[in-house]
Amino acid sequence: MLPIVDIWKSKGVSIITVTENMESPLALAADVALKQHANRETDYQSGQFARIHPGGAVGERLNNRPL
Repeated sequence: MLPIVDIWKSKGVSIITVTENMESPLALAADVALKQHANRETDYQSGQFARIHPGGAVGERLNNRPL
């Protein structure tokens, strides 16, 4: 999403993000950032979530855990 944030902003789009990391680049670029602690993903198994969201705090935590 980060590569298109500037495009959204140039078009006047309001950016709202829900994140565990309020210091993430997307949270800092957002007009509204909502903090949400996530200790598990309800729709995916941990391994699937980590592959789909490798850059987020939850994905990073899951990717760095021992197998």
